[in-house]
Amino acid sequence: MTIHISTFRFFNKKNYSSILIILIFLELLTFNGFTQDIKHSFTIVGKTRKALVVGLPQESEVSYDLASPDHLYVETFYPEGSLRARDRYMCLEKKFDLSQMINYLFNKKIVLDGDQVGFRKDGTIEKKSTYKAGMLIQDITHYSNGKEQLLVSRFGKTIDGEYKIWYENGQLYFSGNYKEDLKDGEFRSFDPNGNLTRQGVYRDGKLISGEAMVPDILYDNPEEKASYDGGDDTFNEYLKTRSAKFGKPVDITEPKRIDLRLSIDKTGKIAQIEPISELSPLSIELLNKVFEEPPLFNPARVENIPVASISNLYLILSNQGFSLNTEDKVFTKPAKMPEFPGGQEALRKYFEENLKYPREAQIEKIQGKVFVMFIIDEEGKVSNPKIIKGVHYHLDAEAMRLVKNLPTWNPGQNEEGNPVKVSFTVPINFSLR
Repeated sequence: MTIHISTFRFFNKKNYSSILIILIFLELLTFNGFTQDIKHSFTIVGKTRKALVVGLPQESEVSYDLASPDHLYVETFYPEGSLRARDRYMCLEKKFDLSQMINYLFNKKIVLDGDQVGFRKDGTIEKKSTYKAGMLIQDITHYSNGKEQLLVSRFGKTIDGEYKIWYENGQLYFSGNYKEDLKDGEFRSFDPNGNLTRQGVYRDGKLISGEAMVPDILYDNPEEKASYDGGDDTFNEYLKTRSAKFGKPVDITEPKRIDLRLSIDKTGKIAQIEPISELSPLSIELLNKVFEEPPLFNPARVENIPVASISNLYLILSNQGFSLNTEDKVFTKPAKMPEFPGGQEALRKYFEENLKYPREAQIEKIQGKVFVMFIIDEEGKVSNPKIIKGVHYHLDAEAMRLVKNLPTWNPGQNEEGNPVKVSFTVPINFSLR
């Protein structure tokens, strides 16, 4: 449809509204004529909008992707009705029923393919993740003013490619490149005015020139975790002393487990305490009193540089007050680490001989390292495996199978020579070369 601008000279104010309506109508006809040429490979059946979880007010709505024959959009809404998320999926079924959404996801009948966008309640974009056939390839988070905050290029859960952080004013703060979770190439940092402040060059994760480049962010899994000066025994004394100062909580009839998540800044101060387990008003009151004068920790470190980090704290609340939960304690660096029968070489051989490369991953040429964390208990048995850095659901599933079938280990030991639970992480390499 072509409209000559010169024809508007003959329009007067009375005719303008009518003509505008006609133009919009013609544009809609043209658009609809275009979309009618797309024949979708599936049919949406049943209700197109409903709550996916019974009892929750959050609703979802499905619609066709009008630009692609085998894709659809699922939008999720906040209880008050504003848009919460908009996800694009490739549909591998002949029919799509929104009420079966969870089953489709579990059985891989729909896979994320395109942008997965999360919105704040005010309508601004909080995060956008880009997928390709179920594989995460990029994450971008945004400040509330709409400007980009963090860009991470990925290959599944592995950081691979461009990595950037911005100040809230839009100025670049930190940039570099990763290769399979390792720094690789030139890294630079800037002040809010755009002046270069630090620079370093890495190869395969090792600094080869310049200064160590560690972004000032909150780390979930730093190289060296935050620790209390003097160790657990000293920290336990701190808890007992602080608890005694406020009297015994006589209302506690039996010991209760209290799990906390601490945010510890790069100076070692506790910046935030967040409950993991559900707490009673009494527990919250006692916690506030005990941590009114928060203890100072040795901060976490990355490349030997102090950083802010997340640290879990497991306590027991009894009628004596707070103490460390030592019964369920899991060590990360015991006096003696667990050992696979035959040693590291035997463990490597176990993975090589038992790994079954998923055919789907071979066809799609998917490869990379899957990192699995698990617990080796006092008897050497493996339990609680979980993927901490995955690649693709086919490879992740095979890595989990391998770990679940691991034989019994020689357990780790504390300084007294007693067996203890130990958290252990292994990389499982999937390579087509």
